[in-house]
Amino acid sequence: MGPLRAGGGKEAMKIKRVKSHKVQIYVAGDYAQAIQICRQFCLKNPFCVSVARNAFVYTGGMEDGICATAINYARFPATLGEIRYKAIHLGRALCDGLGQISFTVMDEKESTFFAVGDKR
Repeated sequence: MGPLRAGGGKEAMKIKRVKSHKVQIYVAGDYAQAIQICRQFCLKNPFCVSVARNAFVYTGGMEDGICATAINYARFPATLGEIRYKAIHLGRALCDGLGQISFTVMDEKESTFFAVGDKR
């Protein structure tokens, strides 16, 4: 096999590899509003997230929300610590913008619960 080509095989594709990292942000709230908050955040910060609808089912209730997943996007390579730092700040922006009191950030090493004004 020859090199990968784009545009009908006229130009060789550039390939860039980075160490794989994934950090997820879980927060309740409106999906469409969460997309807008993520777009605004990513415009100001070199960051890439995918946003999926999520249903939170817990003792005593259920609510809709999202899971925003940040990866080590080769276009903006970063360490796990750098991705986690941005994810925490995006989580806070989502929490505030969606009118929530808490969010969780999870990576391959740990899961951290953040609560605003909550004694839990």
